[in-house]
Amino acid sequence: MIFEDDGYYFGLGAFETIAVEDGHPVFLDEHLQRLQRAMDFFSLDTTLEEIKLRLRETLAQPEIASGHMVLKITVSPKNLLLRYRKNPYTEVDYANGFIVGFSDILRNETSPLTYHKTLNYSDCLMEKRRFLKKGLQEPIFLNTKGYLCEGATTNLFFVKDGQLYTPDLSCGLLPGIMRDYLCKTYSVHTCELLPEDLSTFDEMFLTNSLLGIMPVRDFQGYRQFSSGKTADRLLEVYRGFTAFS
Repeated sequence: MIFEDDGYYFGLGAFETIAVEDGHPVFLDEHLQRLQRAMDFFSLDTTLEEIKLRLRETLAQPEIASGHMVLKITVSPKNLLLRYRKNPYTEVDYANGFIVGFSDILRNETSPLTYHKTLNYSDCLMEKRRFLKKGLQEPIFLNTKGYLCEGATTNLFFVKDGQLYTPDLSCGLLPGIMRDYLCKTYSVHTCELLPEDLSTFDEMFLTNSLLGIMPVRDFQGYRQFSSGKTADRLLEVYRGFTAFS
């Protein structure tokens, strides 16, 4: 039973979306730690012990035990919901790469909500749907100062002369689990990036927990990226890691 509460009425709640490979949640501890931070931010009473109990029950379901699946945990003042579905990304997506473009909506780097995965998700969802209708896979947000910050559902990475770059957290973006993995595993330069900087990069790719690492083929209005070799290499290493994690 689902109860009406401030999560339903006002978006005062949090969620995590976790990749599940053959029944094994990827980066589960990291997702639960981020969820705990959001629950603390909203002063939610649900405990990690309750969530872990429900997790064991959910992961015991045969439908989630094999293949590429997605587990979503949603927490609000009166609700704890766990749902699962198939991971929508296919090898065709990685072979083609994403087409992206700038959204007209600005990220508010001064809002604490920007740095948590909350139920205040309308900007992301509506822009994502609008871009998909235009044949673009991801809207990219600037912040109020004009710096690149993140996609609707992704973090941004760029490559120049073999060096990785990503917008600094202070630009106003969700600290993604995959972003954190790459920053801890490789040498990544965090910085402020302007739209005109796009022409200086050799490659661009996006990250999140479901797609892993996705090359960008075309940033409409700015440049096309002919190479995705770095994204391909990093994705291969990441898949090898998740196979044994």
